[in-house]
Amino acid sequence: MIPAQFDYVRANTLDEAVSLLAQNEDAKILAGGHSL
Repeated sequence: MIPAQFDYVRANTLDEAVSLLAQNEDAKILAGGHSL
């Protein structure tokens, strides 16, 4: 199975994470996983 294309962005701070999430309503948080 070929996964859908996506952009990976890594925030360095909580404020940056909140800002990135606010910029894209389709954004998802991935934490602790290794399977995309």
